[in-house]
Amino acid sequence: MSSAAYTIFRTRLIPDVDELILIHKDSRTGRRGRHHLGHLTRSALMLSCTALEQYIELVCQSLINKVIENAAFQKSDLCLQKAFALYIKENKNDLFCLQLMEDGWRDCLKKYVSDKVSLFNTPNTQNIKKLIKETTGMDVSPIFTASRSNMLNKFIKERGDITHQGANTHYPTINNPK
Repeated sequence: MSSAAYTIFRTRLIPDVDELILIHKDSRTGRRGRHHLGHLTRSALMLSCTALEQYIELVCQSLINKVIENAAFQKSDLCLQKAFALYIKENKNDLFCLQLMEDGWRDCLKKYVSDKVSLFNTPNTQNIKKLIKETTGMDVSPIFTASRSNMLNKFIKERGDITHQGANTHYPTINNPK
């Protein structure tokens, strides 16, 4: 059974990317060389990155809801505990700590994660690992092998190049669309 985050990713976020890839494929003439379809490729890459970013954000929010459902932090969540404690200490409101009484910590923890997620905007390997660690206490480093990290970071760099240079970036290609 897939998670709610993955279901949203596949049914609401990725379909636009799939459509752009199909339009790109249908627009090709069959001749070799450029077909002046870079705008479609850049759009698909940007939407793919947006979908990935939103998926990571949804995962963090889903996982913190599980922590809240269990009604306690576990010892393995030490990183999350420390990050949450720092969030509380840095709050300028002298009465903020009163919001933590009884079940108030739940809403406060949700707000903490929401604040962290709202600042997440470059889903490269380093930032994903940091966000997940700070919002869930989980270390996801083992899933980021060198080849996966390189592939993801290259993808995010492409997105950054498009964001800052637009059509002036190198001509993008779509290889083996599915």
